[in-house]
Amino acid sequence: MTSSLLFALPLISCDSNHQDYFKKTHFESPNDFYEAMRKYGEYDGDKYYLSLAQMKSAYQNESVKKFITSENFASLPQDVNVNSLWSYFYEDVFSDSNTYTFDTFVQLTMNKCLFQSKDAMNKDTYKFIGLFTQYAGKNKSVDYICENYGAKLVNTFINNNYPVDVGDWATLFNVSDTWKRNRSIACIYDNLSGYFPMMLHVSAWSYFNLEEAKTNAGVVIKERLDDQDSYEFSMISFYSSKGTPVTDGYFSGKVYAKVDYRARNSLGVYKKQTAWLDFEYDYMWYAWLGYTKPSDSNDFSFI
Repeated sequence: MTSSLLFALPLISCDSNHQDYFKKTHFESPNDFYEAMRKYGEYDGDKYYLSLAQMKSAYQNESVKKFITSENFASLPQDVNVNSLWSYFYEDVFSDSNTYTFDTFVQLTMNKCLFQSKDAMNKDTYKFIGLFTQYAGKNKSVDYICENYGAKLVNTFINNNYPVDVGDWATLFNVSDTWKRNRSIACIYDNLSGYFPMMLHVSAWSYFNLEEAKTNAGVVIKERLDDQDSYEFSMISFYSSKGTPVTDGYFSGKVYAKVDYRARNSLGVYKKQTAWLDFEYDYMWYAWLGYTKPSDSNDFSFI
């Protein structure tokens, strides 16, 4: 008679990637979470980070979700990368099932989605954390806010001492397909150069073809030259009209282009010259004005 031997095998929880650990552990503070990242995460030679699977588990942990704030991101240790945590957060809060009003969108963004930085002019600014624009810009309610209240949105952040980088706004408006409406939002560096449209802000140049602007200006100037082939471009600067040409937050003034160049005159001698053109920035075309600065132009260029 053969007897069967039954062995009681211990139940072993297999969490080799520590996903359960990040999902179930109660972290008292952000620093506790960062220490766990250093212990169980990965290191790329510069920063510690969690794998996507680990971070997905961490995002399901309510104690970790509480750490998702602009304030905590600002105090993030230099050796820790939590961008993927914000990506899971954005995927969640900007899903199609979530709808925002103007005020709730502003509150969420200010409290959880901003960090302080420098803009292209080395001025203090705020930027959106991680892939904010890619997720927020695809939410239908955010699209509606951008389309109908773009200028109000930008100025609300400025008035609350959160001047968001113009390049980030431009990206959000492009992702939400509202750039055509919002590219003329009024911007200003200082009172000397005055107001000008957002699309001509140095931080938004990735959406403004400066080379095309130079070429089109040259076409208008060449029409008035004795020797068109001798035209040599030197520099282009843009000026806006004086005063406060702003209507409901959008630029409603004029933009002028000052083009420095040299070309041969009727005697065949090269001569330096400056031309002033009326610039229709929406369509990238110019109209000839003359060789003197328009009387209603600001004294300093904004580009």
